[in-house]
Amino acid sequence: MTARPRPALAATRRNQAIHDLLTRSTVQIRDPTKASPGQYITARSAPAATHLPSRWRRVAVICGYLLVMIIIVAVVAVSLLSPRCRYDDYCSAGERLISLGAALALLAMAALIVALGRKGRLLGARGS
Repeated sequence: MTARPRPALAATRRNQAIHDLLTRSTVQIRDPTKASPGQYITARSAPAATHLPSRWRRVAVICGYLLVMIIIVAVVAVSLLSPRCRYDDYCSAGERLISLGAALALLAMAALIVALGRKGRLLGARGS
């Protein structure tokens, strides 16, 4: 039986859980010859050094993309809704569906922008 990494352990290179990070502790194996490979997970090797822009530049680019995305989704959603729905909150079923779709699209695109920005894959925050 092989040990599968757990989601809580996948956060760090040394497979530490949240409580390990809070207490700054790690599990040390006294005698690796007595432990079978399924009883522990070895540390992952560090990823190859990529030349990413600074963290603050990536944060600034992510914020810029999020701002532009919010403006675009708001303009598109508002242009598809009737004035009665926008101002009086009296919306048809189709308009409610448009509002829900715009909200879900906003969440999905925000998650994608943050994920790509952290990895340095957005234009303006690309690694070399």
